Amino acid sequence: MKRTEKVLRYSIRKSVLGVGSVLICALFLGHSMVAADEEQPVANAVETPAAASPVNQDLTTVREAANTEVGTFLAEKVTDLGNNPNLSDEELAAAKEEVNQTAAKAQNEIAAAEDKERIDQAKEDGLADINSVNPVGKDLLLDEIQNGKAEFDKLVDSSDLLPEEQKKSFQESVRKKAAEAEDAIQKLDVNAATAEQAEVIQEQAVTEEDKFFKFIASSTVDFTLAAKLADLEANPNLSEAEKKAVRGEIEQVVEAAKKAIEGADSQEVYDREKETAIARLAKIHPIGKEQFLKEIQEEKTATIEAVEKSQSLSVEEKTAAKKKIEDAAAIAQKAIAAYNAWVESPDDAEKIQEQVAAEKQGLLKATTGLKLDLALSDKLADLRSNPNLSDAERATAKAEAEATLADAKTALEKADAEEELERIEEAGIASLDTIHPVGKDLVLDELEEEVDKQIEAIEHHQRLSELDKKQAKEKIRAVLKTVTDAIAQLDDSVDSAEKAEKLQEQIAAEQTKALENLEAIVKNAAKAKTASSIPSDSPQETRKEFSGGVSDSEPAIATASEYDLSSHEVGTHPDTAPQSSVQPEFSGNVNDSEAPTATWPEFTGGVNDSDPTITENNAYDAGVQPSVRSAHPDSAPQMAALPEFTGGVNAADAAVADALPAYQVTSGILPAVDGAKSVQEQSSLAKVTQLDQLKNKGSKSGASVLPHTGQASNALLTVAGVISALGAAGLSLRSRKKKDKF
Repeated sequence: MKRTEKVLRYSIRKSVLGVGSVLICALFLGHSMVAADEEQPVANAVETPAAASPVNQDLTTVREAANTEVGTFLAEKVTDLGNNPNLSDEELAAAKEEVNQTAAKAQNEIAAAEDKERIDQAKEDGLADINSVNPVGKDLLLDEIQNGKAEFDKLVDSSDLLPEEQKKSFQESVRKKAAEAEDAIQKLDVNAATAEQAEVIQEQAVTEEDKFFKFIASSTVDFTLAAKLADLEANPNLSEAEKKAVRGEIEQVVEAAKKAIEGADSQEVYDREKETAIARLAKIHPIGKEQFLKEIQEEKTATIEAVEKSQSLSVEEKTAAKKKIEDAAAIAQKAIAAYNAWVESPDDAEKIQEQVAAEKQGLLKATTGLKLDLALSDKLADLRSNPNLSDAERATAKAEAEATLADAKTALEKADAEEELERIEEAGIASLDTIHPVGKDLVLDELEEEVDKQIEAIEHHQRLSELDKKQAKEKIRAVLKTVTDAIAQLDDSVDSAEKAEKLQEQIAAEQTKALENLEAIVKNAAKAKTASSIPSDSPQETRKEFSGGVSDSEPAIATASEYDLSSHEVGTHPDTAPQSSVQPEFSGNVNDSEAPTATWPEFTGGVNDSDPTITENNAYDAGVQPSVRSAHPDSAPQMAALPEFTGGVNAADAAVADALPAYQVTSGILPAVDGAKSVQEQSSLAKVTQLDQLKNKGSKSGASVLPHTGQASNALLTVAGVISALGAAGLSLRSRKKKDKF
């Protein structure tokens, strides 16, 4: 009964295999009974002679009784073997084959026995041999061990939470334990002399299997714990403190389960403990809160600091902005704190975690919007403080900045991820930082005002002819158009402050150059008018020009007696008289806009002030002039080179042909100068012609050729002599007046 009970208890765990074994044994038992019936007549036939004596009749009865007892015992043995759930089909078939052979051997020995003692001995030997067939089931145990190992390997392979090295470590430990169990079972006897011994051996085999499956159960719990811890560590929503708390909880569950498994006396118990532990671990799903609360606090602090540092917000605006952020942070923190630390359902955990993230995202939307507002406020303040922008340019840049912010705010409302919020903030601020307008209007307005002033000054100039005024105004307008076109070609807005600064400097340089050109045009026009009032074919009074002043704003200063030339008769100088050397006393050198003219002797007769060798012209031989010049001290006021002595012969005259046509010869001695030709071309032509003329200083005729016209200049030289005499008389008169004054 003990073995049967043990077998029944064990058959509960292997119910499927047990039912199959019972069916197989029943079939085998029927086969055995039939075989016994078939063998019985064989024995009887051996024992029944044709004419049996009374002694033989007694042996036949004994043989029949012996065979019947052997057959009955055989049937019981086969039934018992068939009811053993620990035997595999192969093991059961082998055991039945062995007992059948043992029974057949006994029956043959009974039939061959010649007396009752031998018959009884053969019977007892047969019964003992049949009873000694007590197989120990191993195959099923070994198969179950292999199946358990395979299932564990499959469980480990299905997990993606652990690294491969750790998974292989779990699998290797189970393989090692399976090999130990299999080796221990294989070493046990496959058959026992008695059923009791077989039961003991079978229990040893089952114990080895239980050890393995306990190890499998414990390893499964350990593996579940490892996977849970790995998932815990990989959870980005948990703080270290939250991870530590959850880790302690699940470790307690695992420790209790492993103790229960170790103390279990059956596979049902430790399997139940294993499943219970796994279920409890599956119900621990932490909710990350601390990290979100910390990030909310950090975001609030950073945003408030940004508000405090803003230079474009008023105190009231800063206070309102900070309160808005603090209120939003408080709402988010309160909502997050209300959630549990963990929940049992993974779906619930996921939903709650999304709600926690949504609370934080709501705050981030508010802070991102405020940061964009701060960026816009700073940009508008920068535009307001830019002195180079006009109101229209500032309004255009402001509209662009506001449109950029509006686009960012629209995208912000649609954003549903923290990464998207960060991208929108960065893109919005970067877009605002690319708005750098370049101021043009104010510069152009200033230039237009200056042009209007200069044109008005030209218009009211009393000594300029209408033609002079027209030409001067055209030059002024040309300067304005040039600078306007140059500035218009520059970008109205650029994407960096450095580029804007460079363009602004370029515009300022264009403005400065234009103003200088305008000033030069007006000065040249005013200066040239004074000289152009002297016709080339008549003597003119040139007292103002020889006073030393080169600007209308300077007083006449050439009244000193040192400049009295009245004692010299200019008209008596013959053409062949030696010419005076070049003297520097009339260089003037009093205006930065005029080049020094100290090497231009006004009375030498040079046609062009660029003539380097004018003393070689015999027509202007001054004779006694060196003694007069030597009387002039270096400290005496010097006069500037005067254009009237050029005679207006050449339109390329560098002194007067810059802007006004007043130096054109009107007497008919010289042809009119071509006004369309540029100053540079005329000047260059005049210099080359004059140099060629001066090379002919040894000419026998004594007559010079004019640089531009090539006509004989005898009449012109006569006019020049008269002009020189008048100039000398004017100087003498001023000198005498000065003496009388003192």
